[in-house]
This record gives sequence, structure tokens and C-alpha cells, in this order.
Amino acid sequence: MGDTSKTVLLEGEASAPRMTNRQQVLRVSYLGVCFCLLFTAFSTARSYLTTVFPTYGYWSFFMMYIGFMMGSVSAVPMVHRTSPRHVMFAASLSYVVFLSLINTGNVPLFLASSLTMGMGAGSIWVAQALYLMRTSTLGAVQLGRLTAIFFAIWSLSSLFGSSLAILAIRLGLAASGVFWIMTGVCMLSCTMFFFVRNVPHTKPRDAASPVDVVRRMFSLVPQMPAHLIIYGMHQGFGLLLIWAVLPTLVSPDLDKISVVIVAYSISATAMSYVWGYLFDHHGMFVLLSFHFLNGAMVVVSILSITATHSPWYIHIVCGLLAGSYDQCNNNLITTLVKHCLPERTDMGVGVYRLSFAVAIVIFSTVALYVPYYVFVSLCMGILTLGYSLFLRDHFRTRSRRRNALPPLPIAPPTDDVIAGSESPVRPPPDPLQATHSALALIAKEATPWQHSESASANNDSTVSIPHRHESRPTTQHEAWSEDTEATPLVVTVTLGENPLAPAASGGGTGGGSGGGGVGSTTDGSASPLGAGLDWAAAR
Repeated sequence: MGDTSKTVLLEGEASAPRMTNRQQVLRVSYLGVCFCLLFTAFSTARSYLTTVFPTYGYWSFFMMYIGFMMGSVSAVPMVHRTSPRHVMFAASLSYVVFLSLINTGNVPLFLASSLTMGMGAGSIWVAQALYLMRTSTLGAVQLGRLTAIFFAIWSLSSLFGSSLAILAIRLGLAASGVFWIMTGVCMLSCTMFFFVRNVPHTKPRDAASPVDVVRRMFSLVPQMPAHLIIYGMHQGFGLLLIWAVLPTLVSPDLDKISVVIVAYSISATAMSYVWGYLFDHHGMFVLLSFHFLNGAMVVVSILSITATHSPWYIHIVCGLLAGSYDQCNNNLITTLVKHCLPERTDMGVGVYRLSFAVAIVIFSTVALYVPYYVFVSLCMGILTLGYSLFLRDHFRTRSRRRNALPPLPIAPPTDDVIAGSESPVRPPPDPLQATHSALALIAKEATPWQHSESASANNDSTVSIPHRHESRPTTQHEAWSEDTEATPLVVTVTLGENPLAPAASGGGTGGGSGGGGVGSTTDGSASPLGAGLDWAAAR
């Protein structure tokens, strides 16, 4: 069975133009700047929705992710027909409309714009994930590193947004003024999306109708690992936990909320590289294990917060942990899909984002009617379920691979490849050749090679190898002495003879008529060790 960490190209990717490392990094970085500006505006407004609009803020989340479900489904055929660049530009327009309508005071219009913005959000994030995956397959930079670069830049949006909001509040601007400033920033981002350099098409444009593409996407759901869908739902829980529940727990004071957002942004930016490195160099098992530990720490920190009595440093610690945790959730969008569905990444991203939106639609209403500690416990329960299912699948896969390994052949032919293996099976080394190598290594480490004059005259090489031994029967070469002094073992190797030629009469292959030595036994019969040494010396 092949290595699952190996990059698998999408259909037709072999013919796509390749990118240099610099091109990959620059294009992903520019896309990160576009998203950073867009979410500098949106994340600031979103963090204030449940504070400024305690009831309609939650319903706005509900409408956003109803639209997110629709956008996640429709984005896949749109990307197939057009390109990620066009989908992202069109989707960014919906953010401008949403932010511009917050200050109208018309609640039905505000909720309707939340629906359309949700459709744009579903489309833009599906297109972003496919953009990163396609870029990673067209060059040497790995997906984990590209994901880390993108989200490190994107996570600065919360830092910039909260800084602008604090500045506006210090200058005495009303909340409506802050929203108008964010609308202008969003329009700038929308303009930049128009100039995104699109990645080359990695496969032919899909000629299937949008309905067929959606049908194929839903047919993939039974084939997906259960933990992939559970993690998609857990990310929806996590987003509600950080952006809807946590701001109401910290304080109604906007200054304190902004401090938590700053801590969140610093942690998210720093940890982005850590999560990407773990995926590229240690695999999904290590990444999800640290993610589970981080999620448990977030739950503990949130449960320790009360609206009025928790010290300020608890807020900062909670923001730092939440930033690291949310950044790992974002990293899983691309890395987990690529790990589980390497040949169906476009469909996999759509299904993952759909399960994410379903969780938000369901539990954004639950958050209105249950205590916060019940909601936090549900979030931890979903995380535990997803991690347990992943461990089950992980160890089952390892067991199947271990049991599927073919037996090692004793004497295989040349570099033949066993079915199901990617590495050729090479024959074991020749034992005679190995014996010669061992003797040579012992001689090299002990003393320099010494040649006897008599051996040189007969075209023989006499090798002196010091040994220590208590007692050994004395042979005709007096290789061993009875005392414990170090005495040389004399190995006589005859150079120039063919090891495959028949042995001369009266002696072994290495002995001649006088016989003996390592090449022959005391009775004159040929010794396999002598034949191997003669062959190695002749070569």
C-alpha cells in the first residue's frame, strides 16, 4: 500500500504549468492580504453583533450560515465552470453589501443581507481552499506551509480590526461610525480580489451541469471518513464559541472585548506556522493530538470566566488559547481534506464546509436557550468524538498495512517491485563478500596491513590481524599462542585466481600444492571462506 502522505495530483495536473517556490509563496501571500483586509472589516463587526444586537445578532448568525450552506454547495460547480479567482471576487461583493446595511436600522433588510453574505462566505472559503490545494500541487512548497502563510496573514485581520475599533472609540466615534469605516476597508479588499493571479487550470473544465456536480458531491458523503464530517461540525461549534459566546462572557465593555481579540490575533499568527509545520513534518496524527489538547485548554479557560469577577489575565489567556485553537481549526480545512480525500479535494471541501454550516445553523439557536457551560460542554464532546473516530481509523489503517506486508523473499531476482510496495526489493548481500568485508574492517581498525616477504614472492598477501584468545588448537600457521599476549592471526589470500575454477589437486582453492591456510583446511579440502576471500581479492 502506498504512502498516504505522498502528494496525489488531481486529474490532468501533470500537464499544468509548474510554479517556482517564489511564485507559490507570493500568490498565496497576496491572497492572504486580500482576506486580511476583508476580515479586518467583517470580523470586527461580527464580534460586536451579539453585544450591540443581543437578539438579532444570533439570528444574523443563523441566516449567515443558512446562506453558507447554500454557498458551499453552489461553489463547487462554480469553480469548475469558472475559476477560484472569479468566485472569490464575486463573493467579496456580498460582504460590502452586508456591512453597508448594518446601520440602516431595518431589521428584515439586515437579516436578508446576512443571508446573501453567508452565500458569499461559503463560496469564497471553498474557492480559497481549492486555490491553496491547486497551488501546492504545482510546485515544491508543501500544503502545510502554504496554509500557514495564508492564515498567518489572514489572522492579522482581527488585530487590525480591533485596533481600528479602539481608535474610533477613543476618538468618540459612535458604533455606526466604526461600521462605516469597516465598510470602506471591505470595498478596498473587494478591489484587490479583482487582481488576484489565478492558478493555472490543473484539470480540464468540467463539462457536467451544476446539478450533476452537486449530485456527485453528495454521493461522496458515504465514502468520507466519519471523523472528517465530525471535525467539520466541531469547527462550527468552535466558531460560535469564540465569536458568539465568548464576547458575551468577557464583558459588555468593548475595550475588554478588543483586548481579547488582540490576544487572539497574536496567538493565531504565531501558531499558524506551528500547525503547518506539524502537518508537513509529523503528519495528521500529531496535528490532531495537539489540536485536541489545545481544545481542552480552551474549554477550561472559558469555564473559568464569569462576566464580572474573573481577573483580566484570565481574559488574555483565554484569547491566546482561542487564537491557537481557531487557527488549527482553519488549518484542518485544507490539510484534513487533503489527507482523507487526496483525489477528491474539491468535493471534499464542499462537504466539509457544508457540515460546518449545518452545525452553526443548528447550534446558533441552541446557544440562545441553554447556559453557556452546557454549550461549552457540547463543543468538547464533539471534539472528543471526532478525535476518537480519527484514532480508530488511524490504528485500523496501520494494522491493515502491517498485515498486508508481503514476506521478504530469500533470494529475489533483480530490483523487482512487489505489488503494493513502492520500494524495490533488493537481494541480500553475498555471505562470502560480507565475510571479506568484516575481516577487512577488523584489520583496518586494529593494525596496518603487514605483508610477509615469502608471501610477496609467491604472489600471496599475508594479513596480520591481532587477536586475543585463551586457547585454540595450533594449526600449521601457528595462528594462536597459548599465552594471553596479542599475537597475529595470519590470513593468506591468493590473488589472481578465479574462484569459480576447480580447486587444484592436493590443496584448497587458496592453498596450492602445499595447501593449508584460510583457503583450505588441514586435510587439504577446499574451504568456502577461502574461496570468498580469493574472489574478493581478485576483484
